[in-house]
Amino acid sequence: MERRTFLKHSGGAATATIGAGPLAFNAAGESEDQAPKDQFKFCIMVGNSAINPAELSPGWDYVEIPNLLLVRPLSPKSTWEATITKINSWNLPPAIASSHFFAHGNQPEEGKIPFCGPDTDWELAEFWTKRSFERMSELGIKYSGCLGDFFAIPDGYSKTKGMDQCLRFCAMGGDVAKKYNMNLMIEPNGHPQSLIRLYTDGIEFLRRLDHPNVKMMAVTSYFIAEKWPIEDIMKAPDLMVHTHTAGDGGQPGVGDMTEYNTNFFRILRSIGYNKSVSISGSWVSTRRGAMDFKYESGECLKYLQDLRAKVYAE
Repeated sequence: MERRTFLKHSGGAATATIGAGPLAFNAAGESEDQAPKDQFKFCIMVGNSAINPAELSPGWDYVEIPNLLLVRPLSPKSTWEATITKINSWNLPPAIASSHFFAHGNQPEEGKIPFCGPDTDWELAEFWTKRSFERMSELGIKYSGCLGDFFAIPDGYSKTKGMDQCLRFCAMGGDVAKKYNMNLMIEPNGHPQSLIRLYTDGIEFLRRLDHPNVKMMAVTSYFIAEKWPIEDIMKAPDLMVHTHTAGDGGQPGVGDMTEYNTNFFRILRSIGYNKSVSISGSWVSTRRGAMDFKYESGECLKYLQDLRAKVYAE
């Protein structure tokens, strides 16, 4: 059985450390040490904002790490070694997933790596992917998300050529992921120019690609914004390996999303999903005073755990 934990570099050699304790995975990449095996687990993103991950409330099963912002595949090895030391100092739960594979919008220019469209730089895309997965594997990450924005092409560009480029990239990414017993995840988000705009587009794309290490990620905020039926995830439960949920204008528990999340959790239960449910979107303070991330992450986790318990008790 493979054990994956954070690694710390000491004197140039990587040695395993036990931050919040080692985590066992079975052959399918599922946790065996946290929540019951037949239930999904809860994950929280760290390192993507000014919020200090050291203030995280205990009890989370996993964390999610931003590849672009923390792994930084174009940074030198000395920087990466320092980053691993910093991550270990946070004493976090095991890392299971990564976000921000590339950059988009106002994110750092160094991460804007075009792999489809007229400006494709295949050599750079391949280097970025190989270095990313190599480093993410040192953190124990199993699933790496690739946002729908990255599959967008400009008006007038051949969609056939663009799709061929996307298939080539995902085949390459899947091969690299396979080397490290990981998965590249497609994350449809409704981008109007994306070749994989809808969640069902993602299913069709992956059926065509047919790579065992390229899977799907479902984000409820996109389903809500784009008016996709959340039941779409039931069309290909074998393809979904990670998912995100959020509250109304903040973290889960904020606003009136309980009915939606209850239905979502029932669907996850019905398909036998026992992997990770992570948090996407902004965090807001639910009480007076400055933002207290430790308190808010604890309240959010309790909300999710109580809702999960209710659904599995039905």
